[in-house]
Amino acid sequence: MIAKITGTIDEVFIDQVYVDVHGVCYGVLCSKRTIAGLQKNASVTMWIEHIIRAESQTLCGFMSRDEQLVFREITSVQGVGVKAGLAILSVLAPKDVVGAILTQDKRAFTAADGVGAKMAERLTVELKNSKVIKTFDVLVDEPSVVADAVGALVALGYEYGVAQRAISDALGAGAGAGSGAGGLEPSLSTEALVRSALVKLSTQSK
Repeated sequence: MIAKITGTIDEVFIDQVYVDVHGVCYGVLCSKRTIAGLQKNASVTMWIEHIIRAESQTLCGFMSRDEQLVFREITSVQGVGVKAGLAILSVLAPKDVVGAILTQDKRAFTAADGVGAKMAERLTVELKNSKVIKTFDVLVDEPSVVADAVGALVALGYEYGVAQRAISDALGAGAGAGSGAGGLEPSLSTEALVRSALVKLSTQSK
């Protein structure tokens, strides 16, 4: 069982990379988000999900343990295979997947190739009580507030994915922070989330 590899990127393709480890080249499937950050001849260390079936063996690579754990959880849902799991991680960062599950945000998953409404429904319903998902440090104690904040940014003209990431970033910055410039108020509210997200978005655009 291969758990982790360290080597040199030999080739980069649309959906996988070849990693040379002391002369042995491993083909590793990755999300598009991961592929975008890899370059030929660069050194890399990847967490590996080694999937063994009667007819084949597949290696899926991740740049963080969190991404691997999220992949493992979403592919535990019936009907969600390797292709769908990597497609989801191609459009959503691990914390965004967790946030979508905990807020029951089905629409976030349908942005991934091959993920329809029924699969998105299964993901949100079957994983909402997952112990692994709940261990992630994502502040979503008031799901309706988070969903409303994302919706408010979309109404202001931001793309859905951009809005979701901005709210997730605002939540992360607000954990343990008091009120103030860019920080969340002690009581979580839609207005506080939107204000904090807009500050971050304006900073990123500069």
